Amino acid sequence: MFDYFINLLESGGGEITIDLNTTQKSIRRLYQGMINFLYEKNKRYGDTALNPSNDLSNAEPVTKLLVRAEDKLSRIRIAAKIGIMRKNDYVDLMGYLSFIMIAKGWTDFADQID
Repeated sequence: MFDYFINLLESGGGEITIDLNTTQKSIRRLYQGMINFLYEKNKRYGDTALNPSNDLSNAEPVTKLLVRAEDKLSRIRIAAKIGIMRKNDYVDLMGYLSFIMIAKGWTDFADQID
């Protein structure tokens, strides 16, 4: 079903017209925004998240992404101690986690629904 939504977004099919509650609409907006963000970053900076240049490290892409995510979590933790929340840290963390799931082939989550 997610592929249907991605295809709809990519084809410019417009707004998805499903009767959603407020939270569901927010979830949709969040993930549409993340899709746009990740596509644009990939276009601007290349496919380095999953296909790194390995100029400085030959570590596997998932390992590199885990290190980036760990660094972001550390920044979030330190900022939280002084009462700061930076949107950039959370967006980057979501991006890193998304790329880890893509690399692991975790793109269908039907089996995770209880």
